[in-house]
Amino acid sequence: GTPTATPDVTPSVTPEATPSAAPETPYVKLGEAEKTIMEMNSDADPEDTVFSSFNLKISKVKKDSISYSWKKVAGASKYVVFAIKCGKKNHYQKIAEISKTKYNLNKLGGKKLKKGTYYKLLIVAADGDDNVLATSKVVHAATKGGKYTNYKSIKISNVKKNKLSLKKGKSFKLKVKTKKAEKKLKLSVHRKISYESDNVCVATVNAKGKIKAVGKGKCKIYVYTQNGIYKTITVVVK
Repeated sequence: GTPTATPDVTPSVTPEATPSAAPETPYVKLGEAEKTIMEMNSDADPEDTVFSSFNLKISKVKKDSISYSWKKVAGASKYVVFAIKCGKKNHYQKIAEISKTKYNLNKLGGKKLKKGTYYKLLIVAADGDDNVLATSKVVHAATKGGKYTNYKSIKISNVKKNKLSLKKGKSFKLKVKTKKAEKKLKLSVHRKISYESDNVCVATVNAKGKIKAVGKGKCKIYVYTQNGIYKTITVVVK
C-alpha cells in the first residue's frame, strides 16, 4: 500500500507552496497601529519605523511649544500625530489627525507644554482606507527656558560633498560631528545618532555608522539626530 500513496501526495502539495501563490502582505490598519503606540512604555522607536519616508524634524522651539515638519509620504491622505513628555513610563497620547506636513505642539492633555522639558512625538501616515503606509521615527526635543537644549547641526567629517564611492564588499565608517543649539546647556541623549539606508540591496549601515557595499547601484544613507536634524550621503557601489 505505501509506495502508491507517495506519488499522490507530492504533486498536490507543490503548486500551493510556490511564492507566486502567496498573498501580498496586508496593510496594518490605523486603529491597530494606534493601539500599539499608545500601549508602548518605552522611549525607543516602535518597530518598523523609518526616517527616510518622513525626514521628521523640529523646525522651531519656544518655551511653551515645539514646531515640527516632515515631507509628504506617497499615497498618504492623513497624518496621525502622537506625543507625550519623554520618559519610559509615559504613554503616548493621540493629539491630532491632519493632512498638512507640519504641526505645532503647544498642548498635551489640555495643558500647556512646560519650559525646559523634553517631549517625544511620532507620526503615522495613512491612506483614505486607514491603511498605515509608514510610521516615523520618534523625535525627542526640549522646549526652551530651562537647562536643556537640542542638536543644532550634524556634519560628516570624512565624506566629501556627501558622496561616497565603494567597491562591492568594501566597508567605510562614517565620522560624525554634532553641535548643540546652546553650548552651555545640557543635551540629554534619548537616542544616539542613528543611521538608515534606503536600499539595503546596495549598501547597509549599522548602528555605529559602518557602511557595507552589498551590490552594484546607488542608494542614500541618512544620518540623523534625536530631534531630526540630518545629513544624506549618496553611496555608489561599483
